[in-house]
Amino acid sequence: MSETVVVPALLDQFLAESEWRVTGAADREIPSSGLRLGQEGHGTFLFLLSGSAHVAGTQDGPDRLEAGDLLLATPLSTATVVPRGGRALAVIGAVEPVRTPTAAAPLPDTLVLSRFAAREPAIAQLAGSLGSGRRRGQGPADSVVCARIATTILSVAVRLWAVAGCAPAGWPTRTSDPFLQRAVAAIHQDLSHPWTVSELATLSAMSRTAFAERFRRCFGTTPAEYATRARMTQAERLLAAGRSVSAVARSLGYDSDEGFRRAFRRHAGVAPSAWRSDALVALA
Repeated sequence: MSETVVVPALLDQFLAESEWRVTGAADREIPSSGLRLGQEGHGTFLFLLSGSAHVAGTQDGPDRLEAGDLLLATPLSTATVVPRGGRALAVIGAVEPVRTPTAAAPLPDTLVLSRFAAREPAIAQLAGSLGSGRRRGQGPADSVVCARIATTILSVAVRLWAVAGCAPAGWPTRTSDPFLQRAVAAIHQDLSHPWTVSELATLSAMSRTAFAERFRRCFGTTPAEYATRARMTQAERLLAAGRSVSAVARSLGYDSDEGFRRAFRRHAGVAPSAWRSDALVALA
């Protein structure tokens, strides 16, 4: 079997352009008769807190859940989760895709990510907190923060699934431009660098005008907007992990905290301090 190779730049593009919402999340015991997925026209988010379960009806990938594992199912899933050897407690919620790249290949109907808690402990704590009732729920910005936290959790899960070699060949996109990939790879390899169109065009062996037009046609945005989204995606992950606003701003190349705050607010709808504070409350 040939090894699946996921192009990091294309994966980062997919994650930067994707947004998910988890609604109705609660700590629930998986019924002994089994939890059928894809039955109510929405996807399913499941993070196993304790016990173990069998996932029946998956086409490929793991068919067993242990404590700390995560499952993401689309509305097309026909799988059923059945507890094994007693009680199995999980955070279970409905997944709603708010925005997904139109040019991307779809995710599998049922995605099981083993050892999620061991591989991403801070993000796993966020996942576990979704159904705990410990989040504040104060103010109109809270729903925005909840959506961004859900996107952070699921983005990390999808990235782990992809880089583990589980993704099909060509995922997440069916087409790619090797010249543009050089520029996109450079952006993600050094998010702190103030990339210019001229620099990226040189890396892609194109004129500035040709590069800008080709980039917009391929990615649906300008190189500058793409770089900003990539920085903000990384900022969300660092803030959720407890990094200070100043530390995140410096690591991403911002000369001032205020410049970073403005960029983050435009991206997420809330200030980075609010994002970080809410994430830390969820982890408490």
